[in-house]
Amino acid sequence: MAHSLPASPSLEHLRNQAKALLKAIRAQDPSARDRLKRYLPNLGEPARLSNAQFVIAREHGFPSWPRLRTYVDSVTGVRASRRRPLSADIDWFSDRAEGLSRSHRDAIPTTLAQIREFHPGFSGLSDGAIRGAEFTLEDARIAVAREHGFDSWRQFGRHLKDLSAGKTAEPFLTAFDAIKDNDSSRLAHLLEQDPSLVNAPGTNGNTLLNLAVSCRQPDCVEALLAAGADINRANKYGWTPLHQAAYTNQGEIARRFIQEGGSLQLSARGDGGTPLVQALFWGHRDLAEDLARHGVFPCNLRVAAGLGRLDLVESFFDSSGKLTAEAGHQREFYRPHPGFPTCTPTDNPQEILDDALLYAAKNGRINILQFLVDRGANVDGAPCRLRALNWVASNEKLIDVMEWLLDHGADVHGCAGSGAPIRPTPLHEAASSGNLAGVRLLLERGGDNTLRESEYNSTPLGWANHFGRNETRDYLIEHAALDSEDAAEFGKPGGESGNA
Repeated sequence: MAHSLPASPSLEHLRNQAKALLKAIRAQDPSARDRLKRYLPNLGEPARLSNAQFVIAREHGFPSWPRLRTYVDSVTGVRASRRRPLSADIDWFSDRAEGLSRSHRDAIPTTLAQIREFHPGFSGLSDGAIRGAEFTLEDARIAVAREHGFDSWRQFGRHLKDLSAGKTAEPFLTAFDAIKDNDSSRLAHLLEQDPSLVNAPGTNGNTLLNLAVSCRQPDCVEALLAAGADINRANKYGWTPLHQAAYTNQGEIARRFIQEGGSLQLSARGDGGTPLVQALFWGHRDLAEDLARHGVFPCNLRVAAGLGRLDLVESFFDSSGKLTAEAGHQREFYRPHPGFPTCTPTDNPQEILDDALLYAAKNGRINILQFLVDRGANVDGAPCRLRALNWVASNEKLIDVMEWLLDHGADVHGCAGSGAPIRPTPLHEAASSGNLAGVRLLLERGGDNTLRESEYNSTPLGWANHFGRNETRDYLIEHAALDSEDAAEFGKPGGESGNA
């Protein structure tokens, strides 16, 4: 450790140190450049504020700027003691409590940390002890209430009722309403009246900046940046505004954040869940390529495959064709939200290969698919219950990937997907998303419209109808066989073959 922090450190002073260091680096000061090179020897781009902050953190003995900031907040008491509610609807928070109860059963680390922090009965307990203890819905409600500064669910409910009736005010909620209304002038006025709002944590630790990105309100994003919003402040899952921009494919906002020092190296929802990985997970390949120009974080096989970087993909195989240890580096992230089933990624080489194939398929990298299959990847593999053909079937832009997978032996009836208990087929996915070209292809390859998934007992036709995909619905009625139940509902003789 090169420097020691004072007993009462100032985050603002540390920020100023980082800004001064960046200014000196850009002025070609040899000492400043040596400090940068010591901690970021392979930085292949002009230094940004986030790089200078990283150096300052490392010089004070912390692995990252967020860790340094968390420490300073903890010893100075700067961080708000409560999180501000994002809604005045008690039912909305009841749903959150139920979700917290379910997440406890899944032993999600961030959930265990939330329980430990906000429920007095679990304070100081280890993850294992919390995981093994009974945690009722009432316990979850207590944790949610205390997270927002109230001792009981009843007190919290009264507060929300008063908010809803206009008997009391919550400035954070008022600011959030301004964001939802895209009223950047009103938001700027509220921030000027109460500067503490700009970095205040709301439910789950989300700041107004994260919420503005989520609501796709760029003018409000600018108002928050002008007011001093911390661009790298994460919610309880590690999710920063740059993660949110990558998740929602907002390229201009992402580039703006990078320009302002947004970190590309922070992980959310598991080690390796960087903004680049969020973009690749959803197949936002153009944005992913933009992010990768500033650094490939993390650099592992699935990221290289998603980017279509054959040179990097090849580097993760040794001379005998086996995976290197780095191929599976930082793969703890596997889902962006709880709508996906729980999973524990492993170091199994087959899983690492299949995961890379999935990321290549999502991003339309057919050249990488062939390379991976030649080295043992399984086209029907389902790492963390996600299967390539099922995933791409919902995206009409990936029809060439669908054809490739089917040509290479993918099961047209394979059941895997984000909702594992539902077990939809690729035809379900194509029909429900309105991918008419995909529906045609799957029927040509033997897809069966009479198969029913296990959760809702519905056929692909039923899914198309439910989601309002009228074109795919009508095509299935005309060209696919219907079982007796669908035939009765849609007016076609049961079991009649279509003309596909």
